[in-house]
Amino acid sequence: MKKLCLGLFAAGFSLISDSHAVAQDKIRVGLSSVSALHGAMWVAEQKGLFRKHGIETEIIVTGQGATAGIGALLANDIQIASAGGDSLVNAALRGGETVMIAAGVNKGLNRIMVRSDVKTPADLKGRKIGATRIGAVSHSVLLMMLKRWNMSPTDVQVLQLGSSPNMLQALDKGGIDGAVMTIPFVFIAEDRGFRVLVDLAETDIYYLHTMIASTRSYIKANRDNALRFLKGFLEGIA
Repeated sequence: MKKLCLGLFAAGFSLISDSHAVAQDKIRVGLSSVSALHGAMWVAEQKGLFRKHGIETEIIVTGQGATAGIGALLANDIQIASAGGDSLVNAALRGGETVMIAAGVNKGLNRIMVRSDVKTPADLKGRKIGATRIGAVSHSVLLMMLKRWNMSPTDVQVLQLGSSPNMLQALDKGGIDGAVMTIPFVFIAEDRGFRVLVDLAETDIYYLHTMIASTRSYIKANRDNALRFLKGFLEGIA
């Protein structure tokens, strides 16, 4: 009789566990790039912090900078985006229903990496500069610095290369003269002999380099899911 009771208890516990697993609410999360800037997201995923709060996350890299990530969000291909704030604001100004629900980094961590023969900002005139995508954070950073250097956007030729790894490869092959890159690829570039023209973290420029975004319709319909997701994300930061 005891064996029967234990067997029934084990079976019941198994059903409860399976039911709990099925009860996990799924959220697709898009990262704008492969970067340490999204580290908290990976930590929360790997340590099971989202699952702890009943959320099953599918993390994908949308690539092509924040512009593509916000585009995927508006197309409902993902429910949460981790990307640059400028693209979210631009989408909202154009009538999109994007909304920021958290911010990860409010200071620029980009660096403009250049070939060794580029000594000053003026040396960039007529040169090819890599960015992830027009309208993405890397492009916005370049425009901000050109303005600060009293230069025009037309003074340089911007090439859309999609990611920091692609920009690093283009620098290696001589296809570009500079690039707006993020960590950890800026360190790799330095090891290969490229120099830092400007480190945004050392300037007095503040902007939403990385934020967590969703859409108003998703938040309205899935407020509890969003709150539980944020709990896991915040624990990933801690």
